[in-house]
Amino acid sequence: MKRIRKWACAIILTPVLLIVILMAAFYIPPVQRWVIREISQYASEQSGLNITMQKATVTFLLDLDLHQLHIDDHGKDILNVEKATVDLNLWRLLVLKAGVEAVELQSGDVNTRDLIATLRLKGKLQNFYLRADNVDLRRNLVTLNGAVIEGCDLDIALKDTTVIDTTDETPVTWNLDIAQIAIRKSRIMLHMPHDSMTVQTGIREALLEGGDIDLEKSIYRARKLRLQADSLHYDLTYQPRMTDGLDPSHIALYDFSTELENAVFKLQDNYLALNLRQLSVKEQCGLHIDTLQANIIMDSTSLMVQGLRLATMHSCASGDADIHWKALSPQPVRPRREFTTALRASIGHKDLLALAGNYLPAALRQAYPAQPLELDVAAYGNMDSLNIAESRLTIPTVIDIRTSGYATPSGHQSAPHDPARRHQTHRQPETDSRRPAARRQGQRPPERQHRPQPHGLRCQDAHQRPAAAPLPAP
Repeated sequence: MKRIRKWACAIILTPVLLIVILMAAFYIPPVQRWVIREISQYASEQSGLNITMQKATVTFLLDLDLHQLHIDDHGKDILNVEKATVDLNLWRLLVLKAGVEAVELQSGDVNTRDLIATLRLKGKLQNFYLRADNVDLRRNLVTLNGAVIEGCDLDIALKDTTVIDTTDETPVTWNLDIAQIAIRKSRIMLHMPHDSMTVQTGIREALLEGGDIDLEKSIYRARKLRLQADSLHYDLTYQPRMTDGLDPSHIALYDFSTELENAVFKLQDNYLALNLRQLSVKEQCGLHIDTLQANIIMDSTSLMVQGLRLATMHSCASGDADIHWKALSPQPVRPRREFTTALRASIGHKDLLALAGNYLPAALRQAYPAQPLELDVAAYGNMDSLNIAESRLTIPTVIDIRTSGYATPSGHQSAPHDPARRHQTHRQPETDSRRPAARRQGQRPPERQHRPQPHGLRCQDAHQRPAAAPLPAP
């Protein structure tokens, strides 16, 4: 019995002693130099790059620390960091297999140059951490457990893909399963090819929870995304700048905060769907948005916006829209596509003047009344037949316009003023089943007859909404 216990203790303690001896050996200078040489040679052969380091140590938890790590491609620096930590997988090492669970980079510079065909990444890294403990080669699946980018200043330049020869490239079939990605106190700048457009943001904190990327089909999904940014600038560099009002070519946003859920983007279909839970932002023209919410679905054929809700200190709006792009141009062939929109808004004069800027003459700006512009409109149809139902535009004590009817292009039969006759003029044969019965009789469909409601939103209370809650630590 004692002999069995001794053998059991020996079997249990042997791996522990081997690990202790291995860790101790790493601190012997000759062994350390041999390890550095072997790691550098193996990594250089596998990557085709020149990889060097000054020192390598192993911690008690089998973390491999590489000090003064330098990577270059034929003399051109790609990565130069003070410290790189590689989290080794103990169980894979025990069965004599190489296993890496996580990589951390601290205090360094990066410049991918021509290493990536579609973009160039350049900037400074303060702290970069990536954990991916599951790489399934059979399923081409990478499980990204977590990633943290903190205190980084990155410049991303997209390259002109039209001049890249991709005829001999093997299609990328990998899938990424993302658990969490966090970005803190970082600046990111994006350049389009030839500097035609730039986007720059100073991220205070961003958190992506749950997502996946299908590189073969170019499908990107995000379960939840929260972003708080000090600034967000969008510039079309070749367009002149406006001195006042909203400049669509040069947008500067501040105190940007948003939360998205269930976002999907399919590049091949130009499909985008997302649930915008909350957005608040300040624009340089003076417009301050306190609340913006909507469900958005868009592709190459149509746009659908449901549950739109917008509030500023002086304005509010709500509505829905279902627009088929072909409805915005003449359609000689049936069935003709249509759009439906319903909007109810109260626009304060301060917001209107802030947006209009130089678009309004100076005399009109000075004479514009202080009362809000009230708008209530519902319309459906297309460029061949536009139907307007019970719409109203009002500025109290100044103007009150109410209208309903329909419009057709020039050359079509003019619409009679009698509503009954108007319906008869556009009535389709009863046998035409391509349109709903209510539409064939010249009436609006039942689901479109109700005006949009402001969902209990009061413009004067918009500025009293609480600030967005801080992001949880990843």
